Amino acid sequence: MSELIREIEEDIRRERYQALWRRFGKAMVIASVLVVLATIVAVVWKDRQRAHAMTQTSQLLAGIERLNAGDYKIAVAEFDKFIADENSPYYAIAMLHKAQAQNGSGDKYAAANTYAQLSAHDGAWAELARLRQADAPAEKTAVFYYSQSELRAWRLLELGKKDEAVTLMIALRDDANAPRSLRERLAQTLAHIAPEKIAEADAPKP
Repeated sequence: MSELIREIEEDIRRERYQALWRRFGKAMVIASVLVVLATIVAVVWKDRQRAHAMTQTSQLLAGIERLNAGDYKIAVAEFDKFIADENSPYYAIAMLHKAQAQNGSGDKYAAANTYAQLSAHDGAWAELARLRQADAPAEKTAVFYYSQSELRAWRLLELGKKDEAVTLMIALRDDANAPRSLRERLAQTLAHIAPEKIAEADAPKP
């Protein structure tokens, strides 16, 4: 008797599953496929974003290297690669260095136009560019403290003082009060120029 009851229960469960499959099976398959596709798209998009960020970091550093070497025309060409992407986290930094390269080449008019272009993009950065205060430490209470500090870090990197630049960049990256865009930009930069320092800084403290 118990065997018969068990068989009946199994038949009832099977019929229920089959009914559910007939009603929702196609929708479940479609939903599963959509989830898989969405996951693939998200992973590919993140990989492309990461690769794009690394490429832009390399371009910026290449421009700075040419600038330091006195190859102003080549430096300007490197920084010009950022013009088409005003949403790039490196846009303002690239424009500041471009103006510096144009000044170095003696093209003051072009440098003025670059500053004007940057002013239209971000008035705060343009003001910093005009004041040229990158070499002077700012007070933390100052309006432009974080922007000036980032400029100072890039200036240290230009001067070949990599350790000092990296130390300042890590401090800014870890400052919870710093603008998020600045912290993300420096995190990308540090991952490219000093991955070992990042690993050391982020290692769990004993």
